Amino acid sequence: MSSTTQMDPRDIFNSPDITSLYRAAEKVTGAFAKIMIEQSGVTTTKEQPLVLLDQGSGLGAVATALHEALDKTPEKEWHLTCADISKPMMETLQNKIQTEGWQNTEVIHADMQKSGLPSSHYSHVFASFVLMMLPESQAALDDCLRILKPGGTIAFTTWQQFAWVDIANATVALLSDDLPQVSCEEFLGAFQKGDWQDPSWLELQLKSRQLTDIEIKVVSKKIEASAQEIGLATTPPMTMIMSRFWTEEQRQKYGPKLMPRIIKYMEDTYTQDNPAEGENFILKNTIPGEFQYQQDLQNSLTSSPNIRTVIDTVPDFELFVYRFLAGDLLRISRKPLSQETRRSILRSALTGLAELHERGIIHTDIKPNNILLDYEKVADDDLIIQSVQISDLEDAVLLPPSKNLKDCLCGNQLWRSPESWARAKQNTPSDIFSFGVVIIYVMLDEMIFRASDEELSGDDSWWYILRRHISFFADEDGFKGLLQHIGEENIFFERLIALAGDFDAERRRSPFMMWNYVDVELRDLIVKMTNLDPGRRITAREALEHPWFRQNGAGQKV
Repeated sequence: MSSTTQMDPRDIFNSPDITSLYRAAEKVTGAFAKIMIEQSGVTTTKEQPLVLLDQGSGLGAVATALHEALDKTPEKEWHLTCADISKPMMETLQNKIQTEGWQNTEVIHADMQKSGLPSSHYSHVFASFVLMMLPESQAALDDCLRILKPGGTIAFTTWQQFAWVDIANATVALLSDDLPQVSCEEFLGAFQKGDWQDPSWLELQLKSRQLTDIEIKVVSKKIEASAQEIGLATTPPMTMIMSRFWTEEQRQKYGPKLMPRIIKYMEDTYTQDNPAEGENFILKNTIPGEFQYQQDLQNSLTSSPNIRTVIDTVPDFELFVYRFLAGDLLRISRKPLSQETRRSILRSALTGLAELHERGIIHTDIKPNNILLDYEKVADDDLIIQSVQISDLEDAVLLPPSKNLKDCLCGNQLWRSPESWARAKQNTPSDIFSFGVVIIYVMLDEMIFRASDEELSGDDSWWYILRRHISFFADEDGFKGLLQHIGEENIFFERLIALAGDFDAERRRSPFMMWNYVDVELRDLIVKMTNLDPGRRITAREALEHPWFRQNGAGQKV
């Protein structure tokens, strides 16, 4: 007679091959570890020395991110303890510590459900994707708080949804019709005690423990991964699914076939239209309920070579498939590129933006990270640019004529337009402002709205950034136009007036037009794109006709 059994998820992490399997998973967890560390404020705290604990440290995703974030802080001013129950992963992390030369980092064996660590000891406790899967997760949370100093910070990540279940179910269906299809909700219900995926539930748990300054952030990220990496990363959770939902007979018969079949499924599904060996693709979830809207919007743009659009879909799982491009402009612009290469990249990207605008579409999140490139390296560290595309259309909005977007805080704070800060009417000129700021970054290597981490992390970050808006781009007519645009009833009306009054003979403005070390035509272009009054900004097509874009390789784009 067949039967199912339920295993302790922790048993998986003491298997001999866990390190090779978990390396692929930490490609995902490492990306979120960086966000968790930034949100924790550990890089801006004035407390010394910092006494840090990484619970469930695994192969060191959090440890690596902490050393990167605190690279300018002397090691004597902070100490990191990495705790785990997995001996294979502890050994691997210990080797990494020795290789990296981290003198202030140690590895210990500790079960975070009852760690036995000293009370009120750590200034910061981190837990990356571990609390929610523990058999006694509430006890583990209580123990984390017990060992935290009064006034200390606990930072942890949990999942809200994940795409690997859809991929696994599609593969399972190919193995046998008799194998169960397990939803995200069923998986979480089987292995979680509590609704760790629910922000409201999390907030209630933390408040009930008298915690203050609670900040819960839902983050979605795209992670590039090969079919092999996806197969490896899904093995631990699929082992849990097999232990809970499959019979012993099913585990014996189909278990060994599962990972190879996942890899083959990924290769067959996402290389069928282009079988070129080694070509990579990106899988992205859509916002729930917007699959058809996004598909229709992107299908209308497939003829635009400077806009990255979906090349395939998996409708049953609401997944989009995109071609992989080699880099983004935030990273590529740091290379020693020629001025003409930089101009050519910007020209191509702006052409893509112009095509969006001509179809009545606002991107809403123009920034260097959302401009992707394919390129070939040549001599002198320059690049031959093969493709430039505006990407990340998930937040793009198709507006009817004469309509505007309103009451939305769009985009990233370092590239955002002033009217978006005020949540006032936004349209294509808002994208133009952001693109002008991108040009400054690419051509001058200056992120001009970048304030200190402490200033940017506070509730008044708008003050420091909009003060720069006024300093660099305000003229009398443009400032009056912006005030008229947002209206007296808007809270930012008085804020902007106060900011403008903050300048005097000692605290002078620094108008961009007066940056005499910058090419005069580039200055003129930027001023026309970043006028504070949205109605006075030039369009994308008008910018492309500007003399600065017509220099040298006039009209050249890729």
